Amino acid sequence: MQIDVDDKRRGEELIQGLFYEFLVADVEELNLHTLSQTWIKDGHERIYLNQNLLTFITTDEKVPQVLAYIEGMKLAEPDAVPFDFNVIPIATGSKPYIDWVHK
Repeated sequence: MQIDVDDKRRGEELIQGLFYEFLVADVEELNLHTLSQTWIKDGHERIYLNQNLLTFITTDEKVPQVLAYIEGMKLAEPDAVPFDFNVIPIATGSKPYIDWVHK
């Protein structure tokens, strides 16, 4: 799963919470000054710079729980577009790693 988080501190809180609740097995955090989010609101272009891209590894069964946890954190700023939440199936991986994720 992938999600953009505007605030690095909130992203770190999200990571801690998901690990604490045993909802994710692995996380990659990417913070680049070139990562931005652009959308249209009220007829005007909005651009948020310095986004943090979080990539989580979990099982299919836990995806709804992860989404509920993220929604409960209310990550979006009042003026921001709701967060993007993308679920991408794993195409390949070593059997020991996949087994470890499912534990």
